[in-house]
Amino acid sequence: MKKYEKTSCCDAVEGSKNRESVSAPATTKPALHHLPPTGFLRLPKIIGDSKRGIPAIIPVSKSTWFEGIKTGRYPAGVKLSERCTAWRVSDILA
Repeated sequence: MKKYEKTSCCDAVEGSKNRESVSAPATTKPALHHLPPTGFLRLPKIIGDSKRGIPAIIPVSKSTWFEGIKTGRYPAGVKLSERCTAWRVSDILA
C-alpha cells in the first residue's frame, strides 16, 4: 500500500519544500485592475471578508453598507434571484 504525501501549492513555488520559505504581503490592497469592466459583484467582494481572505474594495461594515444604500451614498443592488443580490461593477467603480 502506497502512502501519499500531502503537498500544498506552496511546495511547487521555486522548488521550496516548506511553507515558511514563501512569504505573502502583510497587507493586501484590493486589486481594482482585476475587476472586469462589466458584471456583478457580491457583497463580500465589495466590503471584504477577513475570514476568507477577501480584501475590501470599500472597507465598511455590512450595517454601514446598507445604511449607505438607504441614504444614497452607495449604489443599490440588483436582485438576481429571491435570495441573491449583487452590485454592478460599473456602479462600484464610479
